Amino acid sequence: MSDYLHSNEFHDAIDAASTFWEESMAPHEQHAVEIIREKKWTVRVTAYGSAITFTFESEEYARSYADGQAFRLGVEVVEFKKCA
Repeated sequence: MSDYLHSNEFHDAIDAASTFWEESMAPHEQHAVEIIREKKWTVRVTAYGSAITFTFESEEYARSYADGQAFRLGVEVVEFKKCA
């Protein structure tokens, strides 16, 4: 076992797994999280081209939800302020 841990084959396997992990965790082109400030707070989450919106009374809850979804999808939250 000790010889295997020091072998090139083991290190190659670790490198391949690391590369796969980085590629699979990279942000997807179609992912986005947007927070929209109006009378209420709206969070729009787009994942794999499908968007869904959630409305919150509380700014704190909206920001918390948006931050969690952005972390999950590997993107930054984009903030909009609706102007009439």
